[in-house]
Amino acid sequence: MMYNHFHKNLKRLRKRHGLTQQAFAEKFKGIDRNNISAWENEAEPAYFRLIQIAEFFGLTTDQILKEEIL
Repeated sequence: MMYNHFHKNLKRLRKRHGLTQQAFAEKFKGIDRNNISAWENEAEPAYFRLIQIAEFFGLTTDQILKEEIL
């Protein structure tokens, strides 16, 4: 189970970067808008995807999972 902050952090970071779910999904091979929506609403990405997402935002996986990003 992911730490509580991942889902909210993903949505906040995506919006902070001015990206729609579709535009964010297009940054990654094999991801679509439905994946992003699911991850923002309690689904958990595969670990390699979590690493990709954290790196995209210039964060560590610990930061995106454990810290509340405002």
